[in-house]
Amino acid sequence: MATSSATSKSTLQINYKTGQNANGKDVIKSDKFPKLNSAVTNDDIYAVASALGALLIYPVVSIERVDNNVITNQ
Repeated sequence: MATSSATSKSTLQINYKTGQNANGKDVIKSDKFPKLNSAVTNDDIYAVASALGALLIYPVVSIERVDNNVITNQ
């Protein structure tokens, strides 16, 4: 069985630390930016996310690119 996959949509997710809870664990929040063009390079995504992160009052802990793929049977 031969299968193939194609990216159907991509999302940029910026995770940032907003503080700590009563147990001393970090509280992580995130903002998602859907409808990311799947042809955009990771370098470009990082540059944009870094610029957006600089506008936040909280420190960015990670930048993620989330790709959803459609898998088909050929």
